[in-house]
Amino acid sequence: MAEPKSEMVERRRGKVAPRDLRIAREFSASLAGHYDRSLFEVTFFGSRARGEGDEESDLDLFVALHQDDPGREVEATALRLACDLTLKHGVLVSALVADRAFLTSHEGYSLLETIEEDGIRL
Repeated sequence: MAEPKSEMVERRRGKVAPRDLRIAREFSASLAGHYDRSLFEVTFFGSRARGEGDEESDLDLFVALHQDDPGREVEATALRLACDLTLKHGVLVSALVADRAFLTSHEGYSLLETIEEDGIRL
């Protein structure tokens, strides 16, 4: 029998380096300082979120917007925040921003499904 997702995430959080989770949460909070939190969701995914990363691994963050970002303003802000955190913490922080149009046109792509299934929502 498959393990319930909430238990998998909780167990995974136990394996995640506390520093990595703090950095991911700092990104989410910083983005919320610029935009209404109801407009986006941040998911921490990849090897560091699985607790399998090493010092060379990047810290992957996925920002799903509940609206379109035609001027790519939110994306630019997220990338700047990721860069700031990279410099601050010495860990490469990578942010992938997907607005509603992107999510609609890429529905069913394996990367998006993996993020949804295995990522840690912040």
